[in-house]
Amino acid sequence: MKNQTAKTILVIFLALVVLAAMAFGGYMCFKFGKKELPLSTPKYVAHRGFSGYHPDNTAESFSAAAGDENFYGIETDIRRTKDGCLVCSHDDKAVFSDGSKRKVEDSTYAELMEKTLQNTRTENEVHICLFREYLTICKQGNKVAVVELKDVFTQDMIDQMFAEIDEFYDRKMCTVIAFDYDSLYRVRKTDPEMELQYLSSKRGDRHFIDCLNEKISVDVHYSQVNKSFVNKFHDRGLEVNVWTVNDEATQTRMRQCGVDYITSNVLTQDN
Repeated sequence: MKNQTAKTILVIFLALVVLAAMAFGGYMCFKFGKKELPLSTPKYVAHRGFSGYHPDNTAESFSAAAGDENFYGIETDIRRTKDGCLVCSHDDKAVFSDGSKRKVEDSTYAELMEKTLQNTRTENEVHICLFREYLTICKQGNKVAVVELKDVFTQDMIDQMFAEIDEFYDRKMCTVIAFDYDSLYRVRKTDPEMELQYLSSKRGDRHFIDCLNEKISVDVHYSQVNKSFVNKFHDRGLEVNVWTVNDEATQTRMRQCGVDYITSNVLTQDN
């Protein structure tokens, strides 16, 4: 009877040891499993310059990004003024420090320069930035210029963009991005060698098929990206950029998906 009891106790003890080992192993997998997943090493693009800390789309913001070695490129948005100047502005209206606004395409460059822009990031006075000034800053910092065409760009506007790139920088150091696929395609017809990325916030965007067929990379809102999506473009030799990723957890998830670029207002990864 005593032997039987001892055997039972031993069996129970061994069973508990096995269960404890399994539980510990599961805990370790849960705790460290994420770190063991393969991560891509994306290139970081400064969204409208280093806009997490500086007024976006200004020379100040672009210069801050140009001076940071962790940024591969600097993104901007360009529009054309009433008198034909290409300027950096995300919104169609410039917002000034006194609260007033002017529509960019209905204003001359001189009119847009009459007042300082609204600046909630720093105490410096800032003005609207010319596209050529942005290109010069990118060149000084040896950064890729990631140029977003706002709204629709006509062939004349595209020709002007190329003329300024040729004068102030280098086409090989530029990437053109746009939500308007037709504008992007006009760029492709003008210079088949120009790096392009089609912008979208919809996973089922019908133009993704066009991009795959025409060999155009994409720049997609991170919420629409998964590993399968990235693989589809990688299989065609194309790249995937994601915008605008400002927290470390999402950056890690995008790296697990294998993205090639991360566009961000800030830097949170140990690049």
